[in-house]
Amino acid sequence: MSRKQILIIGSSVILVGALYSLDIKGLVNPNEGKKPENAQASSEISIQSISISAKKQLEAGSVKQIEDLEARLAKDPQNTELKKSLAKQWETTDRGLSYISGLYYYDVAKARPDVNNWLLAGEKLQTGIASISDSLVVRFVADKAIDAYQQVLNLDPENLDAKTGLGICYVENTQAPMQGITLLRGVVEKDPENIKANYSLGLFSMRSGQYDKAEKRFITVLKKAPSGEAYFYLGETYRNMGEKAKAIEAYQKAKEFIVDPQFTSQVDMIIKELK
Repeated sequence: MSRKQILIIGSSVILVGALYSLDIKGLVNPNEGKKPENAQASSEISIQSISISAKKQLEAGSVKQIEDLEARLAKDPQNTELKKSLAKQWETTDRGLSYISGLYYYDVAKARPDVNNWLLAGEKLQTGIASISDSLVVRFVADKAIDAYQQVLNLDPENLDAKTGLGICYVENTQAPMQGITLLRGVVEKDPENIKANYSLGLFSMRSGQYDKAEKRFITVLKKAPSGEAYFYLGETYRNMGEKAKAIEAYQKAKEFIVDPQFTSQVDMIIKELK
């Protein structure tokens, strides 16, 4: 199992905790549309300050390679090729720091605004948010991701990848979750088997206790792209529905995809409780 998978999965405790950490029960928020109180503080964050903090997690060799590129970029701040090199260097660290590469890709897209550049920036930023613990950095990165996806849609209004990413950002990182749900539903109306949109809607259905809807979403995903994560969440869905046999079957499938002792141990405990 790769470090990236471990960061995403960890154990069933981490999975379940992440799943229910955002309360969107009923998907109604009385503060929808309001600015977060930390908006002013988040404006003081920069890619440089984020990089300084993140480099503390890296080995000396990786830090040196990054700092060498940073020094070159400081002398030539408009050099998009150096920014791409820095983005790729951050990606090689395999520490769940894709949001930093996303910030560099975001700068590249500003200099070379096309659909592919904006979409790459948005994807790296959106997928990396889950690994950020600082709420101010989350806000900063989420705002960049939202802007990147919106830039894609300005150029290509029917781009389903951008609508999916934007929908996820709205639900997970703003006070306008229904706006995101509407975008995601629009995606599956045009592409009923869209993996990412169905997966995200499945998670959101679980969070709001709509397990029958979650079941359908995860089954749709698993038909096209079977994965340990999707099987695990399908198991959680069945467990909450009281379908013990189906839950156990889904958990067993999850273990086939996620070969990690900690995960296996946690899932075995869940299965034992269901028997």
